Amino acid sequence: MAVRITNQATHRGTYRGIPATGKRVVFSAIWIFRIADGKIAEVWRWADDLGRVEQIGGKIVPSGDERESDRPPSKDGAV
Repeated sequence: MAVRITNQATHRGTYRGIPATGKRVVFSAIWIFRIADGKIAEVWRWADDLGRVEQIGGKIVPSGDERESDRPPSKDGAV
């Protein structure tokens, strides 16, 4: 069984370290359920988490080989 939803919300509290902005956000999610013997046996989830963070002004900071001095100064909302 599969379920697809579109959520609409207002960012009123801290989310992933980003203080409330009052911004309206819209994002989609999909759940896929494997049913066995009439019960949910497994669940897979996909949601547009990146889109949600970007809509409230968050930034994704890459990690890895990038040197600290090459990275622009971090601003509030960096995730």
